[in-house]
Amino acid sequence: MSSLKVDSITDTAGSGSPAFPNGIAPTLPTAMSNAAATALGYKVYVHGTTYNGGNAPTISFSGLTLSVVDHSAFVPYQTQGGTWRLRFNIIASTTSNATTGNILINSVTGLGGSKAQTFSTMAIGSSPYLCAGQFDATSHQFQVYANSSSGSWRIAGDVEIGAKPNWAY
Repeated sequence: MSSLKVDSITDTAGSGSPAFPNGIAPTLPTAMSNAAATALGYKVYVHGTTYNGGNAPTISFSGLTLSVVDHSAFVPYQTQGGTWRLRFNIIASTTSNATTGNILINSVTGLGGSKAQTFSTMAIGSSPYLCAGQFDATSHQFQVYANSSSGSWRIAGDVEIGAKPNWAY
């Protein structure tokens, strides 16, 4: 077995930093446009904050009244094949307790059907409750179910969506 010994690294770019092949240093993600950062999954969108064209990502509960959104973050991104996906994390409370809830993220379509979907959900009462969930391909909502009545919901995942949301750059 042979080995390679490197005695020194030459800064071919002349910048005083370690050299990269051909003297080309990588571009940092902070130098990207909002559109490029979105497509690559670097841009985080927050519930209720206005973005592209005055649009904002918001959530609502069908059949329940939303009282507080403690946290809601969304990261849309595009795969190499052109498909859009959405990573998300939602913590929200409703004014009344229930064992089921339908959660809608505005401008997000194409959920359900034969798409690759992963998400987890948890309902909180005096302790966490066992939950299950599915997608409704017609209404584009997350349907969550708890084994005991709850007014506090947590849902997170990474799902394929039909198109880039209108609030994303």
